[in-house]
Amino acid sequence: MAKTRSRSRKTAAKRARPAKRARVKKAAKPPQIELRPIRTKLKAHVNALGSAIGTSPAAKPELEEALKRMSRWLDDIQEICGPDMMIPLS
Repeated sequence: MAKTRSRSRKTAAKRARPAKRARVKKAAKPPQIELRPIRTKLKAHVNALGSAIGTSPAAKPELEEALKRMSRWLDDIQEICGPDMMIPLS
């Protein structure tokens, strides 16, 4: 008599899963404030005020005063921050 094959499936040996790489923790940065977006908006507003001074002679003194103030703010931001535009909070 011939041997009969077993109809049950044999389970294959489980493959080991590849090890996950450990996440590299980023060094904690000290808290900072970035002033680059403020500087770019302030520059745009200074330019807009400069162009508006010629179009409205009635409001010229107010516009000139606002332009002077905003220009001073822009200079102060440039002086405080330096080239990287970051101010450390600590």
